[in-house]
Amino acid sequence: MVRSGGVAGRRVRASVDTDTDPDGDWYAGQLAVLDLPALAAAAPAEPSPDRYQYVLSVQADDGSSHRLELGEAGLPDALRPLVTQLESRARAH
Repeated sequence: MVRSGGVAGRRVRASVDTDTDPDGDWYAGQLAVLDLPALAAAAPAEPSPDRYQYVLSVQADDGSSHRLELGEAGLPDALRPLVTQLESRARAH
């Protein structure tokens, strides 16, 4: 995940390997309930002043990948726990 924008415009990054990370099962569970192809197919949100923009890249074990570009205001409720956890991880590093 890469989060950009906001008042300060600071970019933060976080990544997880679900196969090796101690919290990998939690992240995998969060991803499993999402319709990643539908979320990836949605048009990217227009940047809004002082709001965050997110880019999430997901690489599956089968080699498929998905890239989601979402604005803070359009972040689906189902995706919020994952994004919140990734933001916490980014702040910790």
